[in-house]
Amino acid sequence: MPGRSETVYKYSGTWTKLHMTLNEAEALSLELADRIRAIALMDLEAGRVTVAGIANGGLMIAHIVAESLSAPMEVIGIRRSGSSLKRALGRFRPLVRLTARALEFPVIGPVLVRTIDKMNRLETGDKTPSVGSDELQVALFRQRHVVLIDDCIETGQTIILAKQMLADAGAMAVTTGVITFCGLENDPSKADRFDPLVYINGRSQHHYPWSQNNTAYDEYLAWLDRRGIKPWL
Repeated sequence: MPGRSETVYKYSGTWTKLHMTLNEAEALSLELADRIRAIALMDLEAGRVTVAGIANGGLMIAHIVAESLSAPMEVIGIRRSGSSLKRALGRFRPLVRLTARALEFPVIGPVLVRTIDKMNRLETGDKTPSVGSDELQVALFRQRHVVLIDDCIETGQTIILAKQMLADAGAMAVTTGVITFCGLENDPSKADRFDPLVYINGRSQHHYPWSQNNTAYDEYLAWLDRRGIKPWL
């Protein structure tokens, strides 16, 4: 089994979309934790750090980071409004292929695009800071250095919304940690919008264990269950 350094090397420089194993996800999460520790060291020593994982992509990573930093972990529910439907439809491969082909037709394609755009709107769950009670917000995030964790940044919309929620809840600082920040090889300045930011790969996101098309998906769900973590399905 490859060690942590080999896994980090494999994913930090790849241009290929890889099927990540559960062990690789654990190794990359530990690497992320060590890089975050250097940024948040003073607040860690003062006991002012909370790790916030975005469901579902950040759940496993955030748990490992929080455990490594000896910090409490909370969950922020932000997802695309159609993610549960797409998750269900994703089980039927022929339907997925049919939808992809339908996008090519001039009459049907535009209708599908509008539908997909509606499904891509962000929605929040009942654990997000914006809808929690004031008392809950104070206890979890006020005057805390929040380490915000997700699997990747593609458009950045989810992270931007989460950072605003945390600021509204009284967080004194937010450090973002992801495995992949897509597209940085073409425009490194994109990272400035999320500073301070910790990431491992700046090229391509991957088929993570929490992706249904990854063979490790059931193993991932079992991993969460053993730790009492419920995915947002």
